[in-house]
Amino acid sequence: MIKAFLFDADNTLYESKQAAKSADLKVMEHLSQFCGINKEELFEEWKAIVNNLKTSKDPNLRHRKYSYTLLLKRHKINKKVDEIYEIFLSNFLKNLRIFEGVKETLKELKKRNFKLIIVSEDFKEQLEKKIEVLSLKKFFDFFVTCDDVGTMKPDRKYYEIVRNKIKIPFEEMAAVGDSFEKDLEIPKILGMKCILVFSEDLRADFSINNFKEILSIIEASTFKQ
Repeated sequence: MIKAFLFDADNTLYESKQAAKSADLKVMEHLSQFCGINKEELFEEWKAIVNNLKTSKDPNLRHRKYSYTLLLKRHKINKKVDEIYEIFLSNFLKNLRIFEGVKETLKELKKRNFKLIIVSEDFKEQLEKKIEVLSLKKFFDFFVTCDDVGTMKPDRKYYEIVRNKIKIPFEEMAAVGDSFEKDLEIPKILGMKCILVFSEDLRADFSINNFKEILSIIEASTFKQ
């Protein structure tokens, strides 16, 4: 019997890719004033920097502040990275959009006394701001982030922290995410039920296109086994 749901956050509970791109372009537009390069060229240059860092498991190297710092140094732009990051964050939060059915589903799961936990490789402070602006914080028991684990996903430490806190075996948990490799592969190995959102993968126990389908899944006999 499933007693806990472990949710990824970005692009699972809310759309963040387009919001992030829009906010990054705002940053590049601001920086273009100080280096004479247009925002599109700066954006492509910054993306190349990020691409070189994306396989790193070190959270500090994956933070936008780090890649922004490298861009500032490259063009000798005398601006504090915290100031630049705030431009990103304010625009990002403004454009963040929750996926249809998320609130209704979380509310119903909470009503049925499931433990609800966010397991995200995001930084805690950043994740909390996203969850607060979307009015989702009240639904979750707690978050596990890269600040708690010290590395990026995938890593089984994320799930061991959850198990140690809620004292529920992995077999009584379900993981929900938008990437099988990052969000579900380790949970699958650990014995959790795995729900992939907004795409299909035969390795997942369930693949859904609408968040509300989770409520139908919990009634399925295969889910209860």
